[in-house]
Amino acid sequence: MAGAAGAYAQGTMTFGDYGNGFTIDVFSQQLLGPASQTHGNSLFDNPVGPTVYTGVGLGGSATGTGPTAYGNGALWTIALYAAPGVNNIYGLAAAEIANTPIVTSLFQTSGGTGAANTGTFGNDSAGVWALNLNSNAKTVFPGFTGGATLQLEACYNGGAANLTYAASPVEGSSVIGEIAALGGTGSPPVPTPNLGASGITSFIVVGGDEIPEPSTIVLGVVGASAFLFRRR
Repeated sequence: MAGAAGAYAQGTMTFGDYGNGFTIDVFSQQLLGPASQTHGNSLFDNPVGPTVYTGVGLGGSATGTGPTAYGNGALWTIALYAAPGVNNIYGLAAAEIANTPIVTSLFQTSGGTGAANTGTFGNDSAGVWALNLNSNAKTVFPGFTGGATLQLEACYNGGAANLTYAASPVEGSSVIGEIAALGGTGSPPVPTPNLGASGITSFIVVGGDEIPEPSTIVLGVVGASAFLFRRR
């Protein structure tokens, strides 16, 4: 019985970017200030934060083509990567390298494109992804029996080309977050948390050459450590 329970165990979480006291957005590259990756919540997010975004929210319409068509939500993909347990940076890197996200979504294609720092609290849908927009559907984490280490990755998908994050010319990653306990685990079962419980915040996408991927950094550290160990 214990073996069967372990084989079929799975945690749950609500994969939404707003609701239940939680709101974040994904923006284009900063129009003012440095072009490097930017993280943090703004005054239009919940919980509010001090970060100022001068780009536009991704999505909100279905018009435009190319990697600068930030308003066309169908051209932008967001993916949630995860590894079992908290502080599992190596497991998260492996999931990103293998390109095995838990769930993906496009951004909104209606509701209006946003100016800087708008998004959901700015009365349009720019910066908001489509999946679970109007529902609290649960996302299943197969085989996860406790907590999880999480990260969001957003990128220009090239439309019909369906570019991956690694191949996209425009991409960005959230900070790494953690969920102490996914829903449905434990006894009695833990209530299903939303993404806000992980500490992930709003972020931007920029040119691909300007963002060192977390997985790349982790692999570099592992390689350097192995080299030094062998020298010893």
